[in-house]
Amino acid sequence: HPFDKKLRDSFFYLKSFRNLLKMLNYYQIIKHYDNIYNFDIILAYDSTIPTQIGFILKREQNKKFMIISHGNDIIKKNYNLFTIEALKSADSIIVRSNFVKNLVMQLYKINEKKIFICPDGVIVNDINIDKDKFGLREELRLSKDDFIILTIGTLYNVRKGFDLVLKAIKELRDTFKIDLSYIKYLIIGRDDPKVRNWLYSLAERYNLSENFQILTNLEESLKNKYYKASDLFVMPSRDLKDKGSIEGFGNVFIEAGYYCLSSIGSNKGGIPDAIENGKSGFLINTFDELVEKIKFLYENEEARMAMGNYAHERVMKQFTWDKIYLRYIKAFKN
Repeated sequence: HPFDKKLRDSFFYLKSFRNLLKMLNYYQIIKHYDNIYNFDIILAYDSTIPTQIGFILKREQNKKFMIISHGNDIIKKNYNLFTIEALKSADSIIVRSNFVKNLVMQLYKINEKKIFICPDGVIVNDINIDKDKFGLREELRLSKDDFIILTIGTLYNVRKGFDLVLKAIKELRDTFKIDLSYIKYLIIGRDDPKVRNWLYSLAERYNLSENFQILTNLEESLKNKYYKASDLFVMPSRDLKDKGSIEGFGNVFIEAGYYCLSSIGSNKGGIPDAIENGKSGFLINTFDELVEKIKFLYENEEARMAMGNYAHERVMKQFTWDKIYLRYIKAFKN
């Protein structure tokens, strides 16, 4: 059809008949349960298809309508007038960070009073581990003498900057002549064979094969043991906004903080809400800063431990779900 693809996509986000049927099916299911329970609030868990359904129900049934936006969902270039109108019609929008809040206001001219920041957090009873760090290292067959750098993130998402951490470790050796015998870098995340093979080949090229390991598809309880067994959490995320990929918050920094890990993360997206710069860790703007901060925290155990303890206290004060749910209640009452 000569119809321009971009124009066709902008006419309606549902780009295929199959997706249209899927939306109609979801709508019928929600409508069925609404007839039974008479919902007070329709809560859309992202600002794409669920938002479109919520908007229809708001118009039909005069329901209160709320949206949870994670970040990536609101920067889609093929948003249409229908979805934008749905966003603007919401009674409240819940976002993960100040960064996402500002994006919503900037891109869609949403009134600030309608936007509520509710970050992710931790459920302490679910993630608490009684065994100490070195007991865990013995259990996980990790050397008690190693300095373990950890990144957690889905492998297919190269935005996480796994390759930058490998390159930074190489710089520690090549530029600063640091002996890497006791430095280990672990990545934990959902597997992507193509990216996994690429990272292992990169480690081999950097002569870091003995320092590097990827662990995929771990259960949450096992993943949490690796958090507590590590020394430093690093995730230098890239800003790929032009490709529809941003770091809306960075809950992994909060999880790391609970286990008394100091963190290094990019000064991008919602990460500045997750890391308090100079206190719970460091925000970095360049690759050279990444290398510098890893070197500093490797060589200064006292500072690293102090930052890790501060990170834990900050999590307990601000990012446990018994506190975060109060923010949701405020948004619901709006």
